[in-house]
Amino acid sequence: MAGLAALISCPPSAADALAEALAVRGADLARHRAGPVTLLVRAALPIVHEVDGCTAVVDGIAELSALLAAYRSRGPAGLLGGAEAYALILRDPHRRGLVLARNGDGPPLYYARSAGGVLVASEPEALLAAGVPAHPDDEVAAAFLATGACDESARTFYAEVRRVLPGQVLAVDAEVTDHTPAAREARRPRPLSARVAVRWAVGDGRIGVRLSGDAAGAAILGTALSRGAELPVYSHRFPGVDDDAVEYATALLGPLPEGAVRHRALPHFADALDLAGFLADVGEPLPDLESYLVWATAKATAGEVDALLDAAAPADHLARLADRVRSRYGVELRFPRCGAAADADWKAIARETLPRPVAERTIVPSAAALLVRIGPDLAAAMMHGQPEGHARAAVEELAALLGGRRADA
Repeated sequence: MAGLAALISCPPSAADALAEALAVRGADLARHRAGPVTLLVRAALPIVHEVDGCTAVVDGIAELSALLAAYRSRGPAGLLGGAEAYALILRDPHRRGLVLARNGDGPPLYYARSAGGVLVASEPEALLAAGVPAHPDDEVAAAFLATGACDESARTFYAEVRRVLPGQVLAVDAEVTDHTPAAREARRPRPLSARVAVRWAVGDGRIGVRLSGDAAGAAILGTALSRGAELPVYSHRFPGVDDDAVEYATALLGPLPEGAVRHRALPHFADALDLAGFLADVGEPLPDLESYLVWATAKATAGEVDALLDAAAPADHLARLADRVRSRYGVELRFPRCGAAADADWKAIARETLPRPVAERTIVPSAAALLVRIGPDLAAAMMHGQPEGHARAAVEELAALLGGRRADA
């Protein structure tokens, strides 16, 4: 993934800081300056495109000549189109400011405005390195702590930094103008069915599968096995805390033909999780343990696979996670699960592609793993007011409810 940046009316030191902060996204740098505007791109082969007087930098796959033709006829809205995901920064000499576009779930773009100028970058940390204040947005942080919600709006965890939303195009100078076409009601076009989604996911390159304990994960595994080559499969384990995932992987993979898979169970010690490295890579917080496990698996498998398939349900933060993982470790994260596909669709695919009763297996997290996931606040709330010695019973009752062994809530 390339690193994009742009500045308007900012000192050269700010451009240098942006370029240095984005070095993790590419060893080489291309720079273009015209008047008060500077465009930067970091990549293995960085290119600043100049077409008909316009200058652009792109992260992703885009037919730039066609997009600029549409831009000339339809304005900024013409910079969105096609099925490929990309991010784009455009300088038009006939327009003040910059045009920022993010097609589909394209790579993230962030911007900040100050009294003297505008800064844009692929990562908010680059903006902070260039001098944007790192003041927290207290409302965003409070909403995240209460619900886990993040990346849902233009607001970020930093009060002065905003993001371009998926499927959005903005003109940014002293003001911000949204040119997103009104007809684009669904900002994230997704495959229409589970079958289309999973076939796309297993299509190209050296793929691996991170096991999950649900029908979607089994269906992804079964479809990936249809390629015929030995399939790298990864699971996780928490030694001394929870080995259910390992037992599930053994039960799921055991009946498969010899040589069908190459399985690794990656250990994660509860007191030694690399949370500092995780946050350094993903930038802003992410809401769940699964995001950490996806990141850790991709990091551990870099060089073994080109793409890692995962059954995570659709969520706003996954585009950021995928962008950071690919830019750091060269592993493409593919999330074929789509909101339009019901659980029954995944179950049907699993039955067709895996031996029975393997396809019917699921995993329910243990009480210990549940407590890791739900966090100390909920655990404290459960046990608040319990008489001495009754806390254990409260935890066991919650585990029974969540495990389906009791139906009274």
